[in-house]
Amino acid sequence: MQRLFNWIKNKIYWIKLFRKDLATYPSKNISFKEKTFAFFKGFYPSILLINGINKKNHHLFLSTYDYAITPSPNEPFKVIAENKLNIYFLLKDYPEFLPNYYFYKDTSGFLPLYKHNKETYRLDIEHFIDFLEEKKCLACKPCLSRWGEGFMKIEKKNEFFINNKPYSTLEFIAAILPLKYYIITEYVEQHPYAQEIYPHSVNTVRLLCIWNSEKKSFELVNAFHRFGSDNQTIDNLRSGSGIAVFIDLENGRFTDTIISNPHKKGFKFENITTHPTTHKDITQIEIPNWNYIKTKIIEISNQLSFLKFVGYDIAITKDGFKILEINSKPGMQSLQVGKPLLAHKWIKKTLLSQ
Repeated sequence: MQRLFNWIKNKIYWIKLFRKDLATYPSKNISFKEKTFAFFKGFYPSILLINGINKKNHHLFLSTYDYAITPSPNEPFKVIAENKLNIYFLLKDYPEFLPNYYFYKDTSGFLPLYKHNKETYRLDIEHFIDFLEEKKCLACKPCLSRWGEGFMKIEKKNEFFINNKPYSTLEFIAAILPLKYYIITEYVEQHPYAQEIYPHSVNTVRLLCIWNSEKKSFELVNAFHRFGSDNQTIDNLRSGSGIAVFIDLENGRFTDTIISNPHKKGFKFENITTHPTTHKDITQIEIPNWNYIKTKIIEISNQLSFLKFVGYDIAITKDGFKILEINSKPGMQSLQVGKPLLAHKWIKKTLLSQ
């Protein structure tokens, strides 16, 4: 009886998810027949086309339904990685791969995460403004958020700026003071190639690493480079802005597989050779120090082996890379493009073991 109840509950949940996807990403390129196929096989209609899912190969792809209802292989530790503040503590042995963490912000003020000479455990807004004037630019984001929601690039030039919009002093204070459960870090200076392609956001690389129980080690199974667009300060595709260029895992070169989510109307392939906003070439890019990045990410993942499935967001810098976020259940819309996860038995065993 309990199994029947759970089955019904899961199906109702799936209907809600499916309808939400249809409403969020209406597409004229998907027929009613294809939508019916997607529903009964457990896939969002919006990802059928970008993943090339059909009757012959659907069994090779991790379905949206299975991903949604199956307990995460990261349980019970998933909640640890979901809190962005915890990265500061989880990776304390790898400080060179983290941005500088400056403050934890709640309604009681600014809790410093760095050594300081103030005779208080929490700093007020005046001290924070002094700190901002010294650093010029900081990154501010909620500890618990997804898809770039709540992110703020805060600057002090001749006046204050939040996400490139000017604020008076009073407006700035009114925007910052109510924030709670936020972390404030350095605004990472990205590598010149990424800055040239799109300068208004930190353009991150998503790396998907999965535990291989046969080899007793993590493996890097997919990667893509995101770029913001339209003068937005975030690069997340679900924000409705930007593009994602997939990366050849062997050499770190950009492939010709590029997807976007224009105006939040659904993910689609882009047949382009230049960035849509800056028109900079994106065909001849090879990520610097790629083999070093892969080696270190696998090393760090093995140190976090209480997790089994990790999506890293890293910024490529002149000296290497910085880990900006760890995702314990990254979105699947783009992670299987050209690489169906269940084609490998060891991946299937890890992801569906629960």
